[in-house]
Amino acid sequence: MPENKIPSANFDSETDYPGFNDESKARAINQAQFQLKEIVAAKPWRLIFFFRNLRIIFRNRNLGFFKIISQSVETFKDAFNTATPVLRLHPDTRSERDRQLALFGKGVQQNGRIALILHLFYPDLWDETRGYLQSIPEPFDLFISIPAESNQIRQELSNDYPDSYIYSCPNHGRDIAPFLEILNAIQGCNYEFICKIHTKKSLHLKDGDQWRNWLFAELLGDQKRVLEILHSFESDDSLGLITPEGYLYSAIDINSFINQRWIQKLSEMLAVDLHDFRFDYPAGSMFWCRARTIQKLAAAGIRTENFEPERCQLNHTLAHGIERIFGVLVMEQGYRLADTSGFTPINPGVSHGYSFY
Repeated sequence: MPENKIPSANFDSETDYPGFNDESKARAINQAQFQLKEIVAAKPWRLIFFFRNLRIIFRNRNLGFFKIISQSVETFKDAFNTATPVLRLHPDTRSERDRQLALFGKGVQQNGRIALILHLFYPDLWDETRGYLQSIPEPFDLFISIPAESNQIRQELSNDYPDSYIYSCPNHGRDIAPFLEILNAIQGCNYEFICKIHTKKSLHLKDGDQWRNWLFAELLGDQKRVLEILHSFESDDSLGLITPEGYLYSAIDINSFINQRWIQKLSEMLAVDLHDFRFDYPAGSMFWCRARTIQKLAAAGIRTENFEPERCQLNHTLAHGIERIFGVLVMEQGYRLADTSGFTPINPGVSHGYSFY
């Protein structure tokens, strides 16, 4: 079992608790929701939340002293902010071709049924990432977002994948903002599947490299794994999204309730029902999905400028809200989410669950 993965309650079992009926299940879930909301609203928890973020900020080796102090002050404000977030949408009225030209410098010529969307925040991880891409056994289109300050990698990317589409983006909104910009540009394309991945170093974690390797291996570890994933979609019409093992989470958790202001704002904007937070989501935002399941998000008008400045936030951001809304959109359309735990193991020696630290 991956670390940090909490075994789910077997609510379908009648063996141990024959009196635990549907009413009992609903009562248990409602009680958990109530308790989580109480915890999140409590000032002691908000202080704990602040110090958790503070630890991340001070561990970030890329920040100078004055930047650390500034981000610490802003994080303290965030911890006690209960105001409803403002989300001003920016619908894109340009033609699809104009959107593609603006992002990639060329129009998209679809080459297959798969769109692989990669946020290459760390260009030095390209060689490692490229190896995983070779696991896809059929033609696919590669969309890569890179931070504007990393443009020196562009030529290498073009040499390795001449038909790729490269988006030089501001370092804003983490992997989510560039993903939405690319989705917006290709929403008229007829892709059947999307694979969303992004490079991670997790500099504040001792085992950040192992964490990244686990995520990539579970989604793109070898051709057999990718074929298993594609076959699962093809043979099961109810399947909408697949996450790495250990990264399929229930929204009835403390971190979702910390982010509930953004989740609720997004649900109102997208006109989707949260069903009292009784939904699953792809923790870490790496997954395979049917393209149609997130089409509504592609057309919503959320742009890079909607996202908060980067301050090493662990929660309370638009990106964290969208991470959970992925699951809502999938389930709203009648699909279910699954993880890779039922597939042939890729690397049994490496196993990591989602870390919020």
